[in-house]
Amino acid sequence: MSWIIPWVKNSSKMVAKGDEYAVKIFNQYSKQQMPSFQLSDQEIKAIVTYIEFQEQQMTDPVATGVVACR
Repeated sequence: MSWIIPWVKNSSKMVAKGDEYAVKIFNQYSKQQMPSFQLSDQEIKAIVTYIEFQEQQMTDPVATGVVACR
């Protein structure tokens, strides 16, 4: 989380400072600038938590057939 918060807030600043992973992502996506977002740390954490929860829901087995009706 310590890396993603400044990345979401201002990825261009991280690229300019030479952050290794930020530069790698920047180069990987044809040097496209991601917009900066005026979100609080708490808002970014909430978004990441939501995404992680949704990913978990997609990997959990889903009951089907008779089991789903009980």
